[in-house]
Amino acid sequence: MALTRKPQRPQGEDAINEAQALALVMKGGSVASGGDAEATTDTAGADTGAFTFRVSTGLLKRIDATRKARAVKTSRQTWLLEAAVEKLEREEQGKL
Repeated sequence: MALTRKPQRPQGEDAINEAQALALVMKGGSVASGGDAEATTDTAGADTGAFTFRVSTGLLKRIDATRKARAVKTSRQTWLLEAAVEKLEREEQGKL
């Protein structure tokens, strides 16, 4: 394995200006956006809430079997959100 000396810091105009470096750090920046993140049924930027959802193991097995039979892999949470949205849409249209 070849060993090399530690690189020397640049001198002159290429030297790091500590004041400029500190100003850049203090300026900060924005949080990285999700870009083309996975689309969800929820609107982008909407407030979300969390709750515990208890379900029998039999119903959970049925949900998982239905989920896994899909051509496109879907998480349990996404499947449940889709089911809730479908149910709400049917109720709002008076079709239930």
